[in-house]
Amino acid sequence: MSLPTTGPIDVQGTHNANSYYSRGTIVSVGAITSSDNVTAYSDKRLKKNIRPLHDCLELISKLDVYRYNWKENGKKAIGVIAQEVEEVFPEFVIEVQDETKGTIKTVDYAKLATISLKGIKELVGMISELRDDIKQLKEEVNGKTQNR
Repeated sequence: MSLPTTGPIDVQGTHNANSYYSRGTIVSVGAITSSDNVTAYSDKRLKKNIRPLHDCLELISKLDVYRYNWKENGKKAIGVIAQEVEEVFPEFVIEVQDETKGTIKTVDYAKLATISLKGIKELVGMISELRDDIKQLKEEVNGKTQNR
């Protein structure tokens, strides 16, 4: 099966197990919309050298989020700059070949969300520690006040 290089592509379950498989990168100049999930393999059986990631807040703090307009159509957007992400998380940046623009850096925003999740967990831990510290300080202050 070959797909057209221009115009819409409508895949409606006429392929293997209601799916279209690509062994390469699919590049779209326009939006890609799905009425269901867009997923990526994450099965533990497919991974090796699994180890926890630490200090995500420190890494996240090195990234900035920007408001900008796309040069091509002026459309407003919010996001990160691939070159900046690449300095901190090189595995989140993928280069694709564009027929007119040459090599373009793209960002895997789903992986950025994963790092954000880890950062939130780190913040929850810090908040818990601060609550414990505040509780202890209140107990010390109340103890000194009662001894007067």
